[in-house]
Amino acid sequence: MKQIARHPLFPTLLLLLLLSLTGLGLRLFSDEAVNWPGFFSMMVFYALFFYLGSMAARGREEGGATGLMLAGRRLPLGLAIFTMSATWIGGGYINGTAEYTAAEGFGLVWVQAPWGYALSLMIGGLFFAGRMRRFRFRTMLDPLEQRFGKRMAAVLFLPALT
Repeated sequence: MKQIARHPLFPTLLLLLLLSLTGLGLRLFSDEAVNWPGFFSMMVFYALFFYLGSMAARGREEGGATGLMLAGRRLPLGLAIFTMSATWIGGGYINGTAEYTAAEGFGLVWVQAPWGYALSLMIGGLFFAGRMRRFRFRTMLDPLEQRFGKRMAAVLFLPALT
């Protein structure tokens, strides 16, 4: 049984089963109309990416928080760029940019978010990434905790909750 659980196909099929049960629950207990082709496409999409992520993680012995949060500090530059872009750019960013561009009529040049995001990522990469890697920090609060203590880091963590 242990060998079966190690293969990514088993948890992927379990995920598909849970999503199918969710669909069945929607069908039986909800009066809302459900876009079934979209629901099944979403199921396949989630299962595919879960399987691909499981396959990519196989054989990696990096454990603990550092291994999980920082990919063992061995993420290729291209993948790191796409990961940071996916983290920063979401639905609010896309909808807000489109709305502001259409409402003001000035075009994308007057929308500040893309320029601000790009500038902040470049500044962070140029000035902070090397030092954070050298001192083996995991989060942006780690250097603040080292300098000001755990209490100040806890206080500075609170705005991130909102």
